[in-house]
Amino acid sequence: MKKNILLIAIVLLSWKANAQFDSKGNLSIFSDLTNQPFVTLGINKTDRWSIGMYEANNPSYARSLFIYEDHTGVSGSKGVRFLIKPNGNVGIGTTSPSEKLSLEGDSSTKLKIQNNSSTKDLGIWLRGKRSGSNIYSSHYIGTEGESHYNLKINADELLKFQTNSQDRLTILGNGKVGIGTTSPSVKLDVNGNIKASSYSIISTDYNSRLTSNMLQFSRDGFSYIDNKKSNGSIAIRTGGTGNVDLLVRSDGNVGIGTTSPSAKLEISHHENIRTVEINPQNQLDITGNSSLTIKEFVPSIEFSDSSNSSSAAVVFANNSSFFIGKKSGVKMTSSELFNVNLNSGKVGIGTLTTGNHKLAVEGSIGAREIKVEAAPNWSDFVFYDNYNLPTLQEVENHIKEKGHLKDIPSAKEVEKNGFFLGEMDSKLLQKIEELTLYTIDQQKEINSQKKEIEELKTLVQKLLKDKN
Repeated sequence: MKKNILLIAIVLLSWKANAQFDSKGNLSIFSDLTNQPFVTLGINKTDRWSIGMYEANNPSYARSLFIYEDHTGVSGSKGVRFLIKPNGNVGIGTTSPSEKLSLEGDSSTKLKIQNNSSTKDLGIWLRGKRSGSNIYSSHYIGTEGESHYNLKINADELLKFQTNSQDRLTILGNGKVGIGTTSPSVKLDVNGNIKASSYSIISTDYNSRLTSNMLQFSRDGFSYIDNKKSNGSIAIRTGGTGNVDLLVRSDGNVGIGTTSPSAKLEISHHENIRTVEINPQNQLDITGNSSLTIKEFVPSIEFSDSSNSSSAAVVFANNSSFFIGKKSGVKMTSSELFNVNLNSGKVGIGTLTTGNHKLAVEGSIGAREIKVEAAPNWSDFVFYDNYNLPTLQEVENHIKEKGHLKDIPSAKEVEKNGFFLGEMDSKLLQKIEELTLYTIDQQKEINSQKKEIEELKTLVQKLLKDKN
């Protein structure tokens, strides 16, 4: 009992204020406007803590409850560690809390919430009443699950992140995320530029990755779209970064299997690209002063009727020759169907052997008209006065001796060497013109004989008349 009385006396003396007990036994301590009631606890006069209330006429802290540290090096407002203002604002490390709870410090300032149970929730629950209704929104920041392994932030409807009072990131209740927009329409909606050293999309079937100069796809192997080539070229690669399957240069030239296309479309040999296919209903248009270049060991273009695969035709080049042939089951290197020697210009149809001819045809040729230009030694010389027309006897003797007309090749010669159409036409015309001369001479002789016959007939008639 004596100890209790002594304690009360010490308290009353420390506060230097009026103290009284009410009817329920509660202790009240008062002071005038110029004094602040407080209780001091300490191990000596220089190291102590006080709890009290600021005087009412203090313009900054009036009627505020405080906990004060008083020791060497700490004095004045710096010693206030905890303060509760009349409006309910609480300050830790500050004497002017502007919010319900304000924390300040000269060095590291941290708020630590610790739960020593591995099965209980740990976090901050934020709950506010919505305007115009009695419905409350609840939000949570804390750990998720047992043992508090994961950090969880949960909002009733949408979650916003701001800087300078501006919405920077918004997460809607349906999971759509907006950056620079508060109304994202897809899973990630960005209003503005995106800068990243690498960007990846991973699914159960395939993966893709976007870097500053490359788009990579991974599905049973790797493929790439990048601009690693100079001069703004875009490359498509398959099977590794070293392979360039398709290249689009800044001048518009496109290369397939080559990195230096010299035409609008140039196709070259590549172990993974052997053919270019145009499906039905599609077309490849090359207009203007453009060209289609194909470079390969035996470059070819195949034309196939989609309704009849056996009718496929192949156009290809090999050994300085150009060929058109019918597709076979093996790689074609030549074709008798149609071929052109690009050096000599000789053309073969149905044969690869052209000999000395510009055009060699194995088989017949059907034409409505054939024109032979500038055949030499045309046969009009037969009608010249100095032409030595052989007699019919000479013709007969030659036929008996040689078995053919003079200046006309024999059957054996034609079989062995053939003949030139223009030259043969000229020789045949020569014989026709010779026959014409023979006919004219024969007609003259006939006319002469007819005259002699008429004269004989007149003489016979006269003799008969004189006799009678």
